[in-house]
Amino acid sequence: MGKDLLSSNPCTISWGEAYWIVSNAIISIINIINIINIVSIVNVIRIV
Repeated sequence: MGKDLLSSNPCTISWGEAYWIVSNAIISIINIINIINIVSIVNVIRIV
């Protein structure tokens, strides 16, 4: 349980944890897009 930066009350998720989760989600999405791009490039090379 992290503490919210705006209040002294404990909350389910802190801004730091939220930022970390969002950052990881963005990195994961970028990695998935990169993998899809690599696979499609390989498929194009195979066709040629």
